[in-house]
Amino acid sequence: MSKNTSPPLEQAFLEQGVKLPLRPSESECGVVLDADGRDVLTVDSNGFQPDDQVSALATLIAACVNQSGGVILPDPESANG
Repeated sequence: MSKNTSPPLEQAFLEQGVKLPLRPSESECGVVLDADGRDVLTVDSNGFQPDDQVSALATLIAACVNQSGGVILPDPESANG
């Protein structure tokens, strides 16, 4: 994992006990976890939206936070070949 030049936001998350990158949970729909596997937030905690939409939102939120925090994750396509 490499990082570009946005340490202030990443530092702000660290000060709140949240280590980037964020990622959606593989076992709990709508839960977003930090790099240490701790819950950070839950999308649609009342269960009103369909699971596929909740999963998509969790993935988008994690991606936006990671990008804004300067975290660059490896491209899965380039890793395969």
